[in-house]
Amino acid sequence: SDFLRNKILSNLEKSNFSKDELHVVAALILGQQQDISAEILHDYQFAGAIHILSVSGLHVGFILLFITFLLKPLRKNKVGNTIRLVTIIVSLWGFAILAGLSPSVVRSVTMFSFVAVGMHLKRSTNIFHTLLVSILLILLFQPSFLFDVGFQLSYVALFFIFWLQPLLENLWTPNNKITNYFWEILTVSFAAQIGAFPLSIYYFHQFPGLFFVTNLIIIPFLSFIMALGVFVMVLAAFDFVPLIPAKILEYSIYFLNKTINWVASFEQFIIKDIPLNWQMLLSLYILIV
Repeated sequence: SDFLRNKILSNLEKSNFSKDELHVVAALILGQQQDISAEILHDYQFAGAIHILSVSGLHVGFILLFITFLLKPLRKNKVGNTIRLVTIIVSLWGFAILAGLSPSVVRSVTMFSFVAVGMHLKRSTNIFHTLLVSILLILLFQPSFLFDVGFQLSYVALFFIFWLQPLLENLWTPNNKITNYFWEILTVSFAAQIGAFPLSIYYFHQFPGLFFVTNLIIIPFLSFIMALGVFVMVLAAFDFVPLIPAKILEYSIYFLNKTINWVASFEQFIIKDIPLNWQMLLSLYILIV
């Protein structure tokens, strides 16, 4: 997978893809953060968007939606459904290998694979069971992931999205489809942030006050970047970089970085040096529940 990742990045570099944008797209799709400049990382952290640079459930979810959309023409009979399931699982695990099999990617792909199998078997999958089975499977093979900060944050955020987001969403039902779309993004963002809030303060001792603004701007845009990025990178793996899609991807990342930089410039909304020990962490979760 390292050889393939290097080949893709090398082909994109040869096509004059600018350095900063290339490093961000490598983090978004290939899970490689190490080359991103300190300034860009600082902006993403202060804007409350650092999670989008770690390939996780959000990214795998977009990949799943994109593949499902591409497979729509397949007939909904036994053969069509089997081809659909096999294609989805092979694509998800292919993406996981390409992204370097990091804890967050393995966790997300395992969970979405269970969801895909459940959909194929026409079972109404209890999402909390899926979550628990994926945790168990991952920890059987890699017990050390239990102490991985990203692993803990991902699962806590996911649990709160599945548990709290429907409760928040029911507080208001907009009639307008566009308003409803943004309301959903806002409630998902709040649910995830409420869940991850105590844990992120415990580890990082700071809180980005404008996280909801960032998510409202980024999430609709990110789905487009992920779909286009995967398309360009698959072609780059075969030594072909399509000029127009590659340029659109480059300018999209440039716009994304500029937006994040603008949100991060409001430093007065970032609360720093918050003290929190494990007893307070536990108390906070009990209080939230």
